[in-house]
Amino acid sequence: LQVGGVFYPVGYGADPTGQNDSTEAIQKALNDAFQQRSSDPNLKEELIPGIKDLGGAVIDLQGGAYKISKPISFPPSGGGGLLVKDGSLRASRGFPADRFLVELLSPKSEAYQGNGIFYEDVRFKDVLFDSGFSGGGVLAVDTARTQITSCYFLNFTTQGVLVQGGRDAFIQSCFLGQRPTVGGGVGEKDYSGTAIDLAGNDNVVTDAVIFSSAIGVVLRGQANMLRNIHTYNKERIFGGIGILVRAFADYNRITDCFVDYNSIVLEDPR
Repeated sequence: LQVGGVFYPVGYGADPTGQNDSTEAIQKALNDAFQQRSSDPNLKEELIPGIKDLGGAVIDLQGGAYKISKPISFPPSGGGGLLVKDGSLRASRGFPADRFLVELLSPKSEAYQGNGIFYEDVRFKDVLFDSGFSGGGVLAVDTARTQITSCYFLNFTTQGVLVQGGRDAFIQSCFLGQRPTVGGGVGEKDYSGTAIDLAGNDNVVTDAVIFSSAIGVVLRGQANMLRNIHTYNKERIFGGIGILVRAFADYNRITDCFVDYNSIVLEDPR
């Protein structure tokens, strides 16, 4: 089940072949990782005040492709210093259409009205998120310094990644698309959803490819940076938007992006 600070969902009964549902097993591994605590009373065990430091705990998917029927929810107590890596999470038929495969969402967020931070330094690396045309990929609410690196988002209908509140999310070297294509897909005019939705401040997206969705990146906050992004998600003639800057989303920076057969749209910028 666990070796040091590494937690293996397979040891909890997860099925790496994807034949059987692995939701509960992965959730149990994640819950156990959040229970980690040093026995050394002199060791600082917090990151941002109030956020328990998990010490670099790892959820190792070991290259498996796991079927999940409901969201993998980060414990509401919050925490930080955790890596999820090396595997695939695939929505089963009937996965909730208004939810995400992985959700970093504490019920405290609503009470604090976006003024608190509940997760810090949570990292996803080399994970494929397949939403099965039902819902989204990763939801991060009131987090600090979340990192999504070398991940692949596929078959989402809402958002591939939605960042709400918090600050300093870093999304790099990722591929995102509602449907697998290398351009000019037969159903291109019907692409929907948004690949990356940044409804917060001070986030960075760099070196990403967005190959199919109605909107590539939408900016709803301030002081975000987009760099070296290739958007060929939906042609302008079909109503596609590569990068959408919403009204009052100011102080954002867009640098060295290839907006390919679609547009950058600025809604009433200040």
